[in-house]
Amino acid sequence: MSVNFLEGELPSGLFNCSRLLKLSLHSNHFVQSIPSELGSLTKLVVLNLGKNNLKGKLPASIGNLTSLKSLSLGYNNMQGEIPDGLARLAQMVVISLSNNYLSGDFPFHYVYNWSSLEVLSISANSLYGSLRPDLGNLLPKIRTLFLGSNYFTGVIPTTFSNISNLRSLAIENNKLIGSIPSSFGKVQNLQLIALNGNSLGSYSSGDLEFLDALTNCTQLVSINVARNRLGGPIPTSITNLSRDLSDLQLGKNFIYGSIPHDIGNLIGLQSLGLQENMLTGSLPASLGKLSELGELYVYSNRMSGHIPFSIANISMLAELYLSNNSFEGMVPSSLGQLPQTLGNCLSIKDIFLQGNSFGGSIPDLSGFLGVESVDLSNNNLSGSIPRYFANISSLQLLNLSINNFEGNVPIEGVFQNASKVLVFGNKNLCGGIRELQLKPCLVETPPRQADHPSL
Repeated sequence: MSVNFLEGELPSGLFNCSRLLKLSLHSNHFVQSIPSELGSLTKLVVLNLGKNNLKGKLPASIGNLTSLKSLSLGYNNMQGEIPDGLARLAQMVVISLSNNYLSGDFPFHYVYNWSSLEVLSISANSLYGSLRPDLGNLLPKIRTLFLGSNYFTGVIPTTFSNISNLRSLAIENNKLIGSIPSSFGKVQNLQLIALNGNSLGSYSSGDLEFLDALTNCTQLVSINVARNRLGGPIPTSITNLSRDLSDLQLGKNFIYGSIPHDIGNLIGLQSLGLQENMLTGSLPASLGKLSELGELYVYSNRMSGHIPFSIANISMLAELYLSNNSFEGMVPSSLGQLPQTLGNCLSIKDIFLQGNSFGGSIPDLSGFLGVESVDLSNNNLSGSIPRYFANISSLQLLNLSINNFEGNVPIEGVFQNASKVLVFGNKNLCGGIRELQLKPCLVETPPRQADHPSL
């Protein structure tokens, strides 16, 4: 009866089915709290009530379900503390309580009863407690451990390296401190590690050494350690990470030095986040090898030099964020060549190059028919504003302010909406719609022809 449009209260007759083994009503519209009569289903092995609108507390009688192996109550409106009775369920394989409003101290002291547990998902609640140092030893079979978006404290247990089956580890948006253990490199089956949004690191040069160890994890798909206190340079060995790595997020830390020259060896990358650090140097030309890259975030660093022409090889690029650096020279004409690889179907949506030292005119971007945001403000660009922007119906933001543009501002297409077009700080612009408050353009009077006497 899952994935239907059932609503109202859970049928009370269900709790008379004393031999019921599986109860799956997920993805419906039940709204009541779970009645205490649930504890009468002592033969129950699987209970899945996830993705409803259930509210109230978890009943203490859940501790009577001693045969239970899978409990899924995620994506509801459950409140209150996790009852101690849950710890008595020694056969548990799956516990999924994520995306609720549960609060209180999570019973880590009872975890020793869950030696068969393979999935523990309690993210996006308001739970607190300190991670036990021996947590990895108490959960020897765990494959998926999701503890994110809570209030957990402590350090990352080094015993996680003893969990040979661990595939996904997510403890993002908590209050963890200390270092990221290099012992993660022993977990060779690791696919996802998300530790972003904590206070990990010590602003020092050795904070990223764990990345070197992760080169042993040949199945890694995603690494997210953004928004921490990680310092030091990016190790060059990062280019030896798994070729299946599609997501690498190091942004909003205190990382300095340059981007490794051979970053293009990570040919599977789809998203690269290096924003809001202290990186210097230029963008490596090897970025052009990342043909599947859709998101490139390098904004708010201290980078300089020219944008490599090889960027035209990134045919899947959708979001280009290079703002607030010290890039110089021309905006490369190769940027406008990107659509030639896929005609007018290129998925690029955002181009943010503001706050640099680009000069010259805007290259031909007329092929980006699906672009939504173009911000070239606060540069040294000059010339006239290309009229082709008026033909891009998807454009929601065109910011050309604080440059050296001159001439007439078009009045067609996006230029008809002053909330979408910003051109202030260009003293030689004229015309445009009234809301832009520009001076009128002078219309030159054609020279008067001399009068000729009548024949």
